[in-house]
Amino acid sequence: MKHELEKIEIWDQKNLEVVILDTYIRTKRISFKDVYTALIGTDKGLPLVDTFLILGKERTLALFHG
Repeated sequence: MKHELEKIEIWDQKNLEVVILDTYIRTKRISFKDVYTALIGTDKGLPLVDTFLILGKERTLALFHG
């Protein structure tokens, strides 16, 4: 997912939803809860897209290791 997020030029809700929803949730059948838990460390909080918007691109990408 990091690679696809890095390609986003305009960090907005629409572009994040395309990557998160279309590329991962729908095609790879990964749940929001699983992604959220892996990145944030908890399964509760703001919606993932909102979290990424608040954090900004640089801080969001820093959540990914490797």
